[in-house]
Amino acid sequence: MEKQQQNNLSEYRVTVSQTGEVTIEPINGKAEYVLVFIHGLAQPPTQSIQFFLSDPLKTALKNFKIVMPIAPVRSMTHHKTTTISWFDIKTYENSFTKPFEEVFSSETIKG
Repeated sequence: MEKQQQNNLSEYRVTVSQTGEVTIEPINGKAEYVLVFIHGLAQPPTQSIQFFLSDPLKTALKNFKIVMPIAPVRSMTHHKTTTISWFDIKTYENSFTKPFEEVFSSETIKG
């Protein structure tokens, strides 16, 4: 069951699902584009709602439907915790001294 969140911008409809996924769309349902926003580590999509409903993004994205899925809860090796994350961060070692492709290769991520 989804709930509608009231906001001070009557031209948008904000829907938050039971799982925490967020959808922001023009109240008239006339979106020309879809933007899928992927949140950061341990940052639920609901924290980004006001970001999209404030200028300059509110004006720039007026013809967009914004979809913010939520990552699964998983164990984080490096942080020694469990949180919402798109992937396990095993280390930050070399993440700023080597090319991205080398540090985050599929072999490195799979471990």
